[in-house]
Amino acid sequence: DRYAHMAIYPYPVHLIQEWPMNDGKIVTIRPIRPEDAEMEQEFVKGMSDESRYYRFMDTLRELTQTMLVRFTQIDYDREMALVATVPGAESKEIQIGVARYVVNPDGESVEFALAVGDDWQKCGVGRKLMTALIDCARQKGYRAVVGDVLSTNSKMFRLMTSLGFSIHPHPDDTAVKRVVKAMNLDEERYPPKQAAYFISGSKEEGRRPRDIDAPDPHTRKLVEVYEAYELQCQREGVVDFGELMLRSYELLRDNDAVREHYRRRFAHV
Repeated sequence: DRYAHMAIYPYPVHLIQEWPMNDGKIVTIRPIRPEDAEMEQEFVKGMSDESRYYRFMDTLRELTQTMLVRFTQIDYDREMALVATVPGAESKEIQIGVARYVVNPDGESVEFALAVGDDWQKCGVGRKLMTALIDCARQKGYRAVVGDVLSTNSKMFRLMTSLGFSIHPHPDDTAVKRVVKAMNLDEERYPPKQAAYFISGSKEEGRRPRDIDAPDPHTRKLVEVYEAYELQCQREGVVDFGELMLRSYELLRDNDAVREHYRRRFAHV
């Protein structure tokens, strides 16, 4: 990183891109700037109550000054925020969406948040913002992108699943689910669904990554994904259904007392 020695990273102009929508409108995707504070505030005020609640998990109607500073004055190194804008009157930009991440305490993963204006939902804006944000995290070398989503936010879950995120129970809040996307994987050669099927199938067979014979490079890479997935789940404190079944199997296999107890109660243990 050629800017690592600098206290403040320069504005990353290389991340600016223009995206032509199907109806001919041109959307600009770019990193946020301190001078975007007013535009960011107007964007939040213009969201519906439901959209604001899904984004902030709070009933706020506008951002406080502290939040505005935190959201618009970023260092572009350990955090990133990308805004989607369209041209407005008098050459002013109108914000229609924003995606951001901050680095987690582990230093290896980032936590994201996404918001799209109500009039611009179902237009591909959220997908475009998240794809650009994930690319930023991948270029920085982070191993995973994670986020917390309200359990009732079905639209977000559909988007996250289509982008290769897995969905897990939240370790502390049943009203929230945690979504996780592992990074550093060629998704054309290793589609997320294939990796998820490999992990699920391995758990159903009672196999941890260390138990899997990987005779070819393709299988070895899937085992690496399985290892990374386990590590990230441990860090996030999440457990999927396959993990629950695998742990039950391991308990019966490795604990004689537990196994004998259930053998006395059930005929086929």
